[in-house]
Parts: sequence; structure tokens; C-alpha cells
Amino acid sequence: MFLPAPLTEIELLPPSAWRRVSLEVPARKFKTPRVFEQPVALAGATFRQLFVMDLGHEEPTILLTNDPHTNHAELLTRYAQRMLIENALSDAVRFFHMEALSSAVGLKLDFDMALLVIASGLYRLLARRMRGHAEAQARHIFRDPIDTPPPT
Repeated sequence: MFLPAPLTEIELLPPSAWRRVSLEVPARKFKTPRVFEQPVALAGATFRQLFVMDLGHEEPTILLTNDPHTNHAELLTRYAQRMLIENALSDAVRFFHMEALSSAVGLKLDFDMALLVIASGLYRLLARRMRGHAEAQARHIFRDPIDTPPPT
């Protein structure tokens, strides 16, 4: 039996298969995504697979979870919170060049990540004290006030 690729499978779903979910996140722009859930068997275990549309992305979001009880709204809210953390770490890795931190001395990656998180946290503290930079990423904080040449 041929199983279509996930994006094709999503396109083939009838409108009646989707459920609207209301997300209770005040600052969120897209608060009512559509969700389709189905069980998926992988490596002898059954997981929940969620297809999510109308989250503000062009492509659908596909979530796979082993949590059998949490409702869709809570799963999507937790997913969004984790993505914010992952995006912040990704930005810090790009800005602080994690692969160059201590690789020359052969320290463990755990130490590199600890230094990265500390440096990123210090930049966040600096950003909170600077007007207009509270939500800025580390590279913007560096570029704007720190890497600006002195007036001539």
C-alpha cells in the first residue's frame, strides 16, 4: 500500500476532517488554527500526529507527540514556547559562533553550550536596559550600540 507524503496527505484531507482550536495566548496573532490528528505507528509504538494549518506559516506544521492526553490547544501552546527557545538558541549559535568557542582546546560541547547560554543571557540583560531593544536579537544588540563607530 502506498502512503502519500505528508504534504500531499494534508492537501487531500476534506474540510470536514479539520477541527478549529482556540489558543488562549493574548499576544498571538493567529489564535484559531485548524488541526487534524491521526495515530501513527513507529518503531512498535503509537504516537499522535497532528497536522496544523493557519498558524501564520505558508506550510502546515506537523507535530508528533507521545503525549496521549494533552489537548490540542495546550500542545500547540507548548510547541510555540519551545520554538521561541529554540529560535533564541539558534540565533545565539549563529551570532556567537559556537563552533569556534572552545573547539581549539577540545572541551565538551556541553561547556560550549553553557557559555553560549550565559553570553546570550548577558545580551538579554543589556537589551532590557536599552530603550527599544527589549526584544532584539543578540546580533542586533551588538550591531546597533556596541559595534557602532565613535562619532568623528
